[in-house]
Amino acid sequence: RLEWRAEIGNLASRAVALRAGFRLEGEQRSGLLNKGVRRDAWTAALLPSDLGLAGTHPYVPGRHAPRPDGAPDSVRRPA
Repeated sequence: RLEWRAEIGNLASRAVALRAGFRLEGEQRSGLLNKGVRRDAWTAALLPSDLGLAGTHPYVPGRHAPRPDGAPDSVRRPA
């Protein structure tokens, strides 16, 4: 698992990460320290499975994760 973080608003860094195959995971409040000031950060990760590769350990996504094939989740959620 490779992780990427950048200050929110750094669109150039985000574009490079997305082109490299990283998947955005969210925002981290106070996630970076820049020149003595805490900043919010975007976070993303790249897994071997994102590249069609086998990892060193099995990976089972949580039920809340979207399926890679885009099919709907088979688990019924309360209305």
